[in-house]
Amino acid sequence: MREDLLEAWRINDRTTRFLLDAIPPDAFGDTATNGGYSVGEQFADIQAIRANILAYSAPDLRPSVSDIDGAAGKDALKDALAASGAVLETLFGRVLASGEPVPNFPRSPAALIAYAITHEAYHRAEIGIILAQAGHPLDDATQMAMWQTWWGGRDL
Repeated sequence: MREDLLEAWRINDRTTRFLLDAIPPDAFGDTATNGGYSVGEQFADIQAIRANILAYSAPDLRPSVSDIDGAAGKDALKDALAASGAVLETLFGRVLASGEPVPNFPRSPAALIAYAITHEAYHRAEIGIILAQAGHPLDDATQMAMWQTWWGGRDL
């Protein structure tokens, strides 16, 4: 079960970064028609929640994850998400191996991983909506690849 949960995290992390790679640089300032976070800010929020999980549940790992602004640009977001994804995998592996409760989290290690994945899936969907509304829709191949990776049909 431990490796299965870590694999789910790795697939999620790759999917988030795959989406980031697929977005043209001029679309990072796009927002939904009703306002809210821009595309870049959506990715920055993913990074912020990753950092918060570490701050509460693994403060020793938190210093290795940087905060980032949504306007920082694609390369900076990509580097930050790659680093935080690896550090979160370390945390998840640690808490799954220990059999102990997750520090400062009211549920199981599996629930923490599910929380992190769900948060990112929400933002990926929101990013897709924003891009479509702003005239930068994701192409069909990108959309399908993000689903196919979960079914083993494609490695991102």
